Amino acid sequence: MELKENRINVREKLRKKEVELVNVQAELACTESEVERLSNTVKREEDNVKYKQSYCDKLVERVEKLKAEISSTRGSKIEMMERLKKKHRVVDYFREQLRKKNLKVKSQIEQIATVEADLKYVQVAQRCEFGRIGRRNMNWRLNLDIPQNNTFWLPRDVLAVADHLIGMKFGMGTLDDMNHLKNKRIRYVADLLQDQLGLALVRLEKSVRGTISGAIRHKLIPTPHNLVTSTPLTTTYESFFGLHPLSQVLDRTNPLTQIVHG
Repeated sequence: MELKENRINVREKLRKKEVELVNVQAELACTESEVERLSNTVKREEDNVKYKQSYCDKLVERVEKLKAEISSTRGSKIEMMERLKKKHRVVDYFREQLRKKNLKVKSQIEQIATVEADLKYVQVAQRCEFGRIGRRNMNWRLNLDIPQNNTFWLPRDVLAVADHLIGMKFGMGTLDDMNHLKNKRIRYVADLLQDQLGLALVRLEKSVRGTISGAIRHKLIPTPHNLVTSTPLTTTYESFFGLHPLSQVLDRTNPLTQIVHG
């Protein structure tokens, strides 16, 4: 019986890890699409900057030609000087536009770097969420003042843990008892049901994708009634209530099934 419960617990943990992995992959795909969009924008801006630069070079060449004309011909100097001033103003204007474009490109590159850093943080944070009680215990143990609504693993936590471990290496501080009840966490039934709902939605997504691919392969038009069914939800919750160690299905024909988990 204990071996069966251990297998069931391992299966539930694997299912939870699969759900967390799917969530992280979805966020990763969204963030990668955002990074790709920003990269395309940066490339377009760089192309515009190159075009402006080439245009400025052409204007400079024309200005040089005008200077040569002024030195060779002494007539109409005033008119040529006015044209030269206008060209210089145009060159200055495009140079200013080029400078603004360069600043914009730099800011977009910094944005991309920030998005990549956020992506790495999301990948770590999604795996290291310890709830409000865990945040409270972490603040109490490491003397931190992080708000309790921030339930994810932060860089400040890493630094505080490193300092605490270094201090314990030199004999400062005491070890925690992992078997003490204050270091245990009791999960509510709502948390378990929420995990099962996430698992059911993942199965429903796979079912919808399979139905759509089959309809495209057979050149059929899928309908909402065929795409979305309640089978993944019902099977997931039935397996949860039927196989979980904390729940049992009562058999009316056998009253002894009420004391299976007693």
